[in-house]
Amino acid sequence: MGSNFTPKFTPMKITIEDHCGRLRLRWQYEGKRYTMAVGVNNDATGNAVARKKSSEIELDMQAGYFDPTLLKYKPKILGKTATEITAPELFTKFTQNQSKEKNLANRSIEARYTPILRCLERSLNVPLHQVTERLAGDFAALQLENVTARTAKERLWLLKSCWDWAKGKYHVTEENPWTNQIKRIKTSPQTVVHLSCCRNDLIGWISIKTH
Repeated sequence: MGSNFTPKFTPMKITIEDHCGRLRLRWQYEGKRYTMAVGVNNDATGNAVARKKSSEIELDMQAGYFDPTLLKYKPKILGKTATEITAPELFTKFTQNQSKEKNLANRSIEARYTPILRCLERSLNVPLHQVTERLAGDFAALQLENVTARTAKERLWLLKSCWDWAKGKYHVTEENPWTNQIKRIKTSPQTVVHLSCCRNDLIGWISIKTH
């Protein structure tokens, strides 16, 4: 006797949230949590766009075509600004933003930001969505060949901040490709030891002077 059991279909629900006046989507798929900025305001038009985007993602999850990088679902044009730009173009925009927000001196930009831009232009001049963890790893390895581990790590921290800043604005992968590269670089503890010794010498000198 055959079974008449029909498996119950459970829809995969995506939540639309307000985040500082802008809309974003939040959901869970195969045990992993996802959050994606839709790039629209929280108004009638924006909510319609968010609902359409959430329906697209839900259908892909149900059909087995879900893109875990989320690039498929991100807008290629955000307002009047193209979101598909290259890595050097993004870092240039990030530098301009940092210069304005932090009131950076030209000397600071030339020392910390410009060398990274030049390296990106030479070694990672590709569209943002192509910057995978593997390419980021190749770029990090190249840095270690040319500068100290400490300088390389500082540069990767800036790149990580750049990619974090770009989320919701430009066509970047959801997972930051620079995070693991930073963890892999071990800086020498010599600087810390040196400073500790200097601190002890200073304390000893002060003790002598006060007696």
